[in-house]
Amino acid sequence: MHINLGYLSVTDGRMSDAKTHTKTALALFQETGNRVDEAKCFGNLGRLNFETGDFEEARSYFDAELAAAREMGDRQSATHAQLGLGSINLKVERFDEARAQLESALGIDRDIGKAGAECLSMNKLGQLDQKMMRFEEALLHFEASLALARRLRNSSLECQFLGDLGILTVPD
Repeated sequence: MHINLGYLSVTDGRMSDAKTHTKTALALFQETGNRVDEAKCFGNLGRLNFETGDFEEARSYFDAELAAAREMGDRQSATHAQLGLGSINLKVERFDEARAQLESALGIDRDIGKAGAECLSMNKLGQLDQKMMRFEEALLHFEASLALARRLRNSSLECQFLGDLGILTVPD
């Protein structure tokens, strides 16, 4: 119930309520030993804190998600955590760490056949390359992520990736 209230709070833009409900759900899952949903809550709290700019808090939750995922052998949660950690490191300009995490996430996405997640990881690598002024590499990542989004018929990702291509400045 609390995890659902957390999701609803996010859609209403009530991030504080979303965090509160998700923390309540996390405590219940920890109490009952439900590691799968515990890991999901860690990931959700990481994402919520990332969205509100609390990167260190987000990092601690993504680290917890990654540890739980590795313990359970849950590669899907592991790639989510690595994408989150890579996104944080991109924001705080720890580019080498960001690249390692994003490339790891991309590799796992491909291994487990999660094409939607693959799109996101590839696009984040494009953002990283753009920030590092590696424009040709950024262009390749953006174009590949856009092509995959189109193949998946995911118009939301397609719009996002078209926007990234639109702001990319490639030197002559």
